[in-house]
Amino acid sequence: MNVMNVSDYSQRKNAAEKQKNHKIDFKHNPAIYQRLNKVIRRDYIEKKMLKMKLQKNEEVFHSFFEEVLEATVLCSESGKLIRVNHSTLQLLECSLRDILGKNIFDFIQEQYRERLELTLKTTNSKIIQDKVFFQLPNGKIKYLAYNWKKHPLYGYHMIQFHQIRSQYEVKQRLYEGEECFRNIFMTTNDGMVIWNHQYEILEMNTKALSLFQCSSTSIKGHDIRTLFHHHPELTAKYVAHLEESNNGKKEEPIILTIKTPSYKKYLEIYSKRNIAAHSHLTVIRDISEKMEMLEQIRKSDTLNIVGELAAGIAHEIRNPMTALKGFIQLLESSVNDEHTMYFNVITTELQRIESIITEFLILAKPQDIQFRKHDVRKIMSDTLELLHAQAIMHNVQFDTCYDGALPQLFCEPNQLKQVFINIAKNAIEVMPKGGIIRIKITVNQDGWLHIAIQDEGEGIPKDKLKKLGEPFYTTKERGTGLGLMVSFKIIEEHQGRVELESEFGVGTTFHIYLPIPKE
Repeated sequence: MNVMNVSDYSQRKNAAEKQKNHKIDFKHNPAIYQRLNKVIRRDYIEKKMLKMKLQKNEEVFHSFFEEVLEATVLCSESGKLIRVNHSTLQLLECSLRDILGKNIFDFIQEQYRERLELTLKTTNSKIIQDKVFFQLPNGKIKYLAYNWKKHPLYGYHMIQFHQIRSQYEVKQRLYEGEECFRNIFMTTNDGMVIWNHQYEILEMNTKALSLFQCSSTSIKGHDIRTLFHHHPELTAKYVAHLEESNNGKKEEPIILTIKTPSYKKYLEIYSKRNIAAHSHLTVIRDISEKMEMLEQIRKSDTLNIVGELAAGIAHEIRNPMTALKGFIQLLESSVNDEHTMYFNVITTELQRIESIITEFLILAKPQDIQFRKHDVRKIMSDTLELLHAQAIMHNVQFDTCYDGALPQLFCEPNQLKQVFINIAKNAIEVMPKGGIIRIKITVNQDGWLHIAIQDEGEGIPKDKLKKLGEPFYTTKERGTGLGLMVSFKIIEEHQGRVELESEFGVGTTFHIYLPIPKE
């Protein structure tokens, strides 16, 4: 059994080796040779024709792909851009180098990218249509619609883009215009209020909210006619202004003056109807600075008039005044005792006229001021010595308090003495029943010398306090108002300032601030 198996194996092995070594001799078989050669030639020709056909198809596809008006790209399964046509480069405002080889998902905004990737994974459709914000290589953003065709069998995806111009650009421009208008509306220096036909407030800008000290949420829907409800005296004029604009009359601005114990504010109000559908506009402008400037100009004009008047008075009155004083002195020796009172009255009034003329002259011509270092305590002490007799006659006492280490001032002592005399004399005169004048000299936290002169008079009403220092304005029956005006001018020439503090029924305090010279 085993012998027979070995024998069979040997026979089969020999037969296989013979078959393996057997070769066909084509020289002795020409028919087979020709037939085989013909097959090889036909296969070669077919391959060459197929290659030419593929090349031609590639050229046709390339021509079609490049010349198509629709922006078209080919990308791999992972999103890598394989091919991009010319229309795509124009739409995306870039060159081939900027985009080829990049990943399409890198240009799509994140929220749209996640949605697109999920759609590609879950949808069974071969075409996906949607809109997306596409970030261009140059940084711009465009809103594009696309058709995404999946060809997973061929290993690529084809995407066609086109820009949504009409809808998106209109919305974008409207949005940008609205944003621009809102920014201008909210940041303008004038207060603005938008309201409707029912006088309901629709919107208020930041300046208006600040003027009326309210918030946007609390004021919306309120009646615009109640804006000045805290000032009933202004409401009637304001409402009349709104009604006139409603009746089609020419819109004219009005000026409202708001007075409080702490400030005075001027508001110019202008209303314009139908600035938009069912909307009207009221502009509220704070012109307090402008009005104060006009007031300063008025005061300056008054000063010029006073100066011109003083120059004429100096020449026209002083000469006859000198003659009158001379003749009065000559008559002094012949005046009887019973006429002494008349003589004293005439002499006193002549001195008063002369002091008024002197004050006029100070305003009329510039003074030659020599500034030197002086001790302000000594200047104040000398002033109080001069007023000591008058103070005793009116039962007035001086209470002084000076800091121990007061610096010296660059000043003109006679001028400062004149200021202290004017203020102290006024303090004495406003206390006919006597009292105490408190004088305090210190250095404040800002490094200024602070001189406070306080009386115990009746005080000055708020409406009259700001007018002090104007020419010919006085609270005294026989005053001219020039004394304080000269005093204010002297302090101003010393680079200082004067502030008044008064409480009716309690008294008045003059605060004088003078700069301390730096070493």
